[in-house]
Amino acid sequence: MGDFIAVRRAVDRLLEGVLGPLLRLLSDDVEFEVTGAGDLPGPGATRGRESVADYFAALGGLVAFWQMDYTARGRQVIAWGAEQFTLEGCGLEGESEFALVFELAGGMVTRLEVIEDLRAETSSWDGPDFDSDDAESSRRSQASSRAVARLA
Repeated sequence: MGDFIAVRRAVDRLLEGVLGPLLRLLSDDVEFEVTGAGDLPGPGATRGRESVADYFAALGGLVAFWQMDYTARGRQVIAWGAEQFTLEGCGLEGESEFALVFELAGGMVTRLEVIEDLRAETSSWDGPDFDSDDAESSRRSQASSRAVARLA
């Protein structure tokens, strides 16, 4: 139960913009991976605290609202989340469900996987209504892809 509470407290602080408690829970050679939804690839697995710090620092003040729930299963603690946000500069609003999967050994996180639902992040696109022909569909897809790239 100690690992569960430590992860929960670290994630709660992360939601407040404080990364330190999470970084202190990570092993020196923590494996970190971000995966997208369905057939959307993530950047792949990396190692080390710096990768985790870079990922969460890049999110900055992006998230406007988070809702979290937690589950413990064996050596894993899973933080299930829902977020709503607005991209600065363009006003694009989005929402997403995600999971942070922590694998622990000896009180340290040895692996952290972020599972993102990128399709949901662009579902609230409030841009112009495009016709369904191929050229317009392609244009909408490219706009969504650019928005997703800014989130990654």
